[in-house]
Amino acid sequence: MVDPQHRWVATSAVARVIAFDPERVNDAEAPNTIADLARPDVARRLVLADPTRGAAAWHAAALFALLGDARALEFYRGLVLNGARLVADEDAVIAALLSGERPIALTDSDRAFAAQSQRATLVISVPDQNADGAGALLLPTVVAIMQHGAANRSGRALVDFLLSEPVTRRIALTSEAILVLEDEGGMPSAPIGIRALRVMPVSYPDLATRLPAVRQALAGALSPVVAPASVPAGGPKGRRSAM
Repeated sequence: MVDPQHRWVATSAVARVIAFDPERVNDAEAPNTIADLARPDVARRLVLADPTRGAAAWHAAALFALLGDARALEFYRGLVLNGARLVADEDAVIAALLSGERPIALTDSDRAFAAQSQRATLVISVPDQNADGAGALLLPTVVAIMQHGAANRSGRALVDFLLSEPVTRRIALTSEAILVLEDEGGMPSAPIGIRALRVMPVSYPDLATRLPAVRQALAGALSPVVAPASVPAGGPKGRRSAM
């Protein structure tokens, strides 16, 4: 997870995962792959974020790269036709999962484990981990210094602090399960072992190039069915960043 031009190096990552309520979805029914999500018995119980925004858009771009435009668009149309609920963002995904509105969710690993801290029975599955599976998509989290701030000593000191061993260990041990991409020596077992994962082989610069066209294609096909965002009691919460 290094930019080919060495402009950034990922310090940690978030995986796209499937979370489900085992009281309403048994192991035999549970989806193990992203393709499983389009099954009618799964899709009608599934909630996922609008694939034209945020992490869901990057996941969509990865699926377009992996499957080709036609098959990927067919996959998303199949989700909707089979009853999947599209909501505005990942906060709304977790709200629908925790409220019981939908028992299956496609979301980010940090949000899924935070939800599990509220409902311990939730099962979190990393998709496509079988021998011939495509692997899970990892979304890198980075800390960067903009070119015009390269001489800023305070900025460099902040980067050094964030990359220091005590801070990366603290990130690894958070309940939200950010995946640290370095030696795990001395760290307790994490909910997801980074070196045990089968990872989707994608080029992040390629995904960035694809993203505008993917968003446009999906917006035309899916935007009428995206539900509004849910706002938790007490107002919206900002997402904690590992950057």
